[in-house]
Amino acid sequence: MRMSVGVDLHKSQFTVYWRSDDGITGRDERYPTTNDGYRR
Repeated sequence: MRMSVGVDLHKSQFTVYWRSDDGITGRDERYPTTNDGYRR
């Protein structure tokens, strides 16, 4: 299964969204813009 990834960067957090190319499966996760958030 192929996936597309999008990243939305803000001052205090960023959101990463994964979506399968068939458009059926998707998920998003939010992380703080800290060293720990970037590592995760």
